[in-house]
Amino acid sequence: MISPMQSKRAQSNHLLLLSLLCLGIGCGSPTTDSPPADLVTPAEPTLSHAAIRVLVIDDPSLAGGIEREWSARAEVPLVVVPSTTAELLSLKRAPSADILLYPSSLVGELATRRWILPLPESLLSPEDWDRADVFPLTRLVETVWGDQTVAVPCGSPQWVLAYHAEEFQRRGLQPPQSWDECHSLVEKLKPPPTREAAAATPDRPWVAVAQPLADGCAGWLLLARAAAYVRDRSQLSSLFNVRTMEPLLATPPYERALDELIAAARWGPPYAERLTVADVRSMFHRGECGLAFCWPTPTVGRMADAEFPFTIGYAELPGAREFYRFQSGAWTPREETESTRVTVLGGAGRLASLARGARDKQAACQVLAWLSRGDASSAITASSPETTLFRESQTATPGVWCEASVGQAAAQQYVDVVRTGQSRTLWLSAPRLPGAQRYMRALDRGVQSAVRGDQSAAEALQAVTREWQQITDQLGRDAQRDAYRLSLGLGTSPSP
Repeated sequence: MISPMQSKRAQSNHLLLLSLLCLGIGCGSPTTDSPPADLVTPAEPTLSHAAIRVLVIDDPSLAGGIEREWSARAEVPLVVVPSTTAELLSLKRAPSADILLYPSSLVGELATRRWILPLPESLLSPEDWDRADVFPLTRLVETVWGDQTVAVPCGSPQWVLAYHAEEFQRRGLQPPQSWDECHSLVEKLKPPPTREAAAATPDRPWVAVAQPLADGCAGWLLLARAAAYVRDRSQLSSLFNVRTMEPLLATPPYERALDELIAAARWGPPYAERLTVADVRSMFHRGECGLAFCWPTPTVGRMADAEFPFTIGYAELPGAREFYRFQSGAWTPREETESTRVTVLGGAGRLASLARGARDKQAACQVLAWLSRGDASSAITASSPETTLFRESQTATPGVWCEASVGQAAAQQYVDVVRTGQSRTLWLSAPRLPGAQRYMRALDRGVQSAVRGDQSAAEALQAVTREWQQITDQLGRDAQRDAYRLSLGLGTSPSP
C-alpha cells in the first residue's frame, strides 16, 4: 500500500511533470539517436546527483512498487510520476523524463517518434544486466526494435488455461493439447460439479468456460486463439502482408479462431463482453466456471479456505496440428517434430527505456539496470497485475508470481508454462507499430460484434479489415510498412 504521504508526493510530482510535459521544456542537453558508448552501469545504484525522473504509463501499482523499493535501498531521490497513454501520446515532443516505463505495445510508437534510445552495450553486459538470464522471446523480440535493444523488461504475462484440478480428475479430463480438444472439453464441463465448488449462485450460475471479452481483451484473445493457425517457421508475417500492409484478418484461420471463440462464449456467462482478465480470474477463484482464460497475479490477496476449497491447475493454451499457408491459400499439416503451440506476445506487459530527454544518461542506465535485475526487480514486478517473471533465475521462487491461495504446485505449473512459452521458436505478437491501440480497439469491437451475433465471424473480420486499412492509410502506408518490418526484426525495404 502507498502511504498517504507517498500518495500526496506522487500527485504533486505528477502535476509538476505533466505541466513540464505539456510545455515541452526541460529536455536538458541535446541527444542523438545513438546510445552513449562509455556508460558505467553498476548493479546497485550509487547516484549522487539530481533526481532521476521515471514516467510510468498506465500502471499506478508499478509506480508505487518502484517508489517503495527505491526508498528502501537508496537515499538519492527518484521522482516517479504516473501518467497515461493518452497523456503521453498527446505530446508534440519528447517528454521531459529520464526513463519511460510503458505498456509493451507502445514500443513501436515511441521508437518511431524517437522518444526512446537504443541501450548501450555496457548496460547489456553480464555484470550489469545479465541479458542471458532473460527469457529468450523477451530478450530477442519484446525488448528489440529492428536490430537494436531499446528496452529492459518488467515482465509480460502470458495467457494460460486455469482449471479445477480436482474436478478434472473426477471427470477423467486432461488439459487440451489442441483447439479441437478444447472445444470437446468445454462440452464436457457444461454440467456443474457434483458438489459446490465455491460461491456459484442462481444469479451467477456455473458456466463451463469464462473468456475476457471486454475492451482491451477481446482482440488479444482472438490473436491467442488464432496464433497456432497462422504462424509457422515459413511465414513470419501473420497480421499484415509485409510488402503491402494488407491486413490478413479476413482469412480462413482467423475466421476459424473467431468461430471457435463464439462457440465457447455460448457456454460462458452472458455478460462476457464486460469481463476483463481480472474479472475472469475472480470468477474462476469463486468457483463459477470450470475453465478460465487468464493468468495469475500476486497482487490479489489470499482467500479464506472456506472461499477457496478446490485445487487449481494451470496449462498452456492449446495448439493446432495444421496451419494456414497464406501464399498458397491452403491448410498445411505441421511436421511431426514441430510443436503445435505458438506463444502470443505484446498484449500486456511493461518495458522500460532510456528516454530521449534524459539529462544524465549514465545515471538513468544505472536505474534501468536496477529495475530489471535482482531482488528489487522481482519485488517491483510482483507489485503489478500487468507484469510477471521474465528471468530464468526468477523461476526458483514460483510462489512470488501467483496468488498465495493457489498453492505451490499450481505456482510451479504457471512458472513452467511461462518458461516453456518463452522458449518457443514460434510466436505471434499483437501490433507493436504506431497506432497499435487503434488497431486493437477495432479488433475488440469486431470480436464483440460477432459474439453478440450482430455479424458472422467473416463479416466482422471484413469490417475490421476495412478499419485497419483506414488506420494504415491515415498514418501513412509506407511508414507503417517500415514500422511493421522493424517490429518483426526485419530491416525497412522500398515500396513494392
